[in-house]
Amino acid sequence: MLKSDMEIIDILFLEVISTTLNGSFLKFKDGFDAYLPNKESFGKTEAGDSILVAVFYDVEKNKYWASENIHKYLQDKLPTDTATPKLFMVGQEIEGIIYSFTQLGINIAIDKKYTGIVYTSDIYKKLFIGDKVNVFVKNIREDGKLDLSLRKAGFLETIKDNTEIILSELTKAGGTLPFNDKSTPQEIGEIFQMSKTNFKDAIGKLFKQKKILISEKGISLLIAPDKISL
Repeated sequence: MLKSDMEIIDILFLEVISTTLNGSFLKFKDGFDAYLPNKESFGKTEAGDSILVAVFYDVEKNKYWASENIHKYLQDKLPTDTATPKLFMVGQEIEGIIYSFTQLGINIAIDKKYTGIVYTSDIYKKLFIGDKVNVFVKNIREDGKLDLSLRKAGFLETIKDNTEIILSELTKAGGTLPFNDKSTPQEIGEIFQMSKTNFKDAIGKLFKQKKILISEKGISLLIAPDKISL
């Protein structure tokens, strides 16, 4: 039986090979299956389904267990006592696995032990459950919770805010780009590396500052590119 203090050994998609009244058997490795109890599943499974699970090893029974409720077995706070060495530093690049989406953003498993979040306002490209992503530590809160970013800290330091990113791209393009508030989040993300919400806020600010013109064809500079200081 799964215990709350069990450590995750892997997070990955596994195929359902058979089901019982109490759970499902998932194809794992080395001739072993991982057993997914019904109470650890988010819904009914059928043979052939591929589902993202956390896998655990039971030493006493030489058995693998699985759970779809990955968040339940991750720590949402880093140690905050001064006696514990710091695990991560702001700006550090780390690899994670996307395991769920919420209204706040994307939950990412780090080192199969901790969880961090990329907020919706920082998401600028299409991502999927199970994706392995390189993220950057944006902030470690006082309570130990981990805020993550898809953008390098160095990039954020070089270009102070989203309005400057847009002015920079406009300058490189000669003053005109075919993007406006009707562009898709994917199109905006590929060029500007920001969410559509942040893009709309930024071009609105630039329009009020009379630095750009917004039209159905896109955005264009109202000041000469060589006069822009970034």
